[in-house]
Amino acid sequence: MKRIVILIAMLLLCSTAMAQDQKPISKERRFSFSVGYKVGFEMTSYLKNTSTGIKYDMNNGSVGPIYHFVSLDFNYAITPKWEVGLATGLNETHAGVVMLPIYANAQYFFNDRTRGWFVSGDLGTNINVDMPSLGLLTSVGGGYRLYIADKFKMDFSLGYMYSTSSDDKNWRSRQSAIQLGVALVF
Repeated sequence: MKRIVILIAMLLLCSTAMAQDQKPISKERRFSFSVGYKVGFEMTSYLKNTSTGIKYDMNNGSVGPIYHFVSLDFNYAITPKWEVGLATGLNETHAGVVMLPIYANAQYFFNDRTRGWFVSGDLGTNINVDMPSLGLLTSVGGGYRLYIADKFKMDFSLGYMYSTSSDDKNWRSRQSAIQLGVALVF
C-alpha cells in the first residue's frame, strides 16, 4: 500500500511539473514567418498533349534531375501544436521552367511548436511564369525543428511533392519528387 501511495504522489508531482513547463503562447509568438530552400529529386516528369495524346517522358521514369524551390511562409499558431499559414515562392525545374506556387500549409508538432518532430502538408496552385498556365501543388512530409533562440529556429524536412500544370494549347505537365529542405523560422 505504501508503494502505491508513493507512486501516486510521484505521478502527481511529475504531472504538475510538466503542466508548469507548458507555457501558453503569447500574442507576439503566435505569428511567425520562414524562408526556406528545398532541393527535389524528380521521380516522374512528363508533358502530354491532351488533344493528340502525344506524351514526352522527361526522365524515363527514373529518379532524375534536381529542381530548386525557394519559399516564403507566413504562419499562425492556432494551438501550441498546430500552425497554419500561407506561402509563396519560386520553383525551377530541370527543364528551366519557373513556377510561382501559392499555397496553404499546416504543421503538427509532436511536442510544442518551439522544437521537436513535426508533420506537414501543403495544398495550392502553381502558376507558370513563362507561359499562361495554372496547376495543382500538393506535398506531405515531416521533419525536425531545431531551437536556436526564442525567435529563431531551423526546420529540417523530408517530403513528397506532386504538381501539375496546363496551358491553353492543350499541354499538361505532371511532376513528382522527393524533397529535402531547410528553413529559417523567425
